[in-house]
Amino acid sequence: MASAATASLRVIANRAALRLLASCSATRTLAVYNAVGANATATFAIRKTLDIVKDEAGKKIKDAVVKAMSNSQDLLATDPINRDKQLNSWLINHKLLAYDAAAAVEESRTISAEAKEQAYAQLRSAPIANRPIGKLDPARLAPKIELGFYMIWLLDSDELVTEISPAGPYGDGRYSSAPIQKMPSDKDYPRGNADRSRGPVQWVGVTRPGGNVEDRIDTLNKQLRGKAFYDTGGLFGKSDANQARVKEVAAAEQVLSWLSNVTQPLAPLGLRA
Repeated sequence: MASAATASLRVIANRAALRLLASCSATRTLAVYNAVGANATATFAIRKTLDIVKDEAGKKIKDAVVKAMSNSQDLLATDPINRDKQLNSWLINHKLLAYDAAAAVEESRTISAEAKEQAYAQLRSAPIANRPIGKLDPARLAPKIELGFYMIWLLDSDELVTEISPAGPYGDGRYSSAPIQKMPSDKDYPRGNADRSRGPVQWVGVTRPGGNVEDRIDTLNKQLRGKAFYDTGGLFGKSDANQARVKEVAAAEQVLSWLSNVTQPLAPLGLRA
């Protein structure tokens, strides 16, 4: 799941249901698969095979990746039985992808025998071909999972607020809001607008989870990363400035990236850190 998540970190959950791929990112993720060499989910099955395979076999492997992706973009079911079936199907799709890659290499007439052996070695070393080593240690893995879900909640807590009519002397203004689907690191993440001459006034609004949850986030972040998640400042411990809240959403993306790295399939059962 960590490998799948790197395609879009806003994919594991929202407040209501678990997801394999967020519907808003499915099209973008499918496009990324065409640049398969840099894609983590493809690497899960075929590793660096395409660095070796450049001919028609390479095109066949890329086509197989797109096929695997198209079979793996459904929302993850919320009930355990169907979710288990979907995850098994996801693994089978990527296992078949590895077999398709091996067949394309074997059938190629332009790759040397030495290059074929290199490609086979890469496929054998891919995460999907190797059973994780070691025992599952809940005491070390559970805090990572818990912190991950809090970070995903934070990434779901931002929205773009638009002023419909400004506040006047006889009443409050009217506003609308919409969830932000871009990651904070995305160049298209909204930055707001305070100049009415340039369009409607807008800003990024962020809802904090509340004191007890924030304390738990700090505890977990200290345990796993050696420091509190929230910056101190202001009269009541944390700055209530909207800029500080937006910074927290950006920090959640960075923490999720770190969690994804330390729970990779070849970091035995997520126990590397």
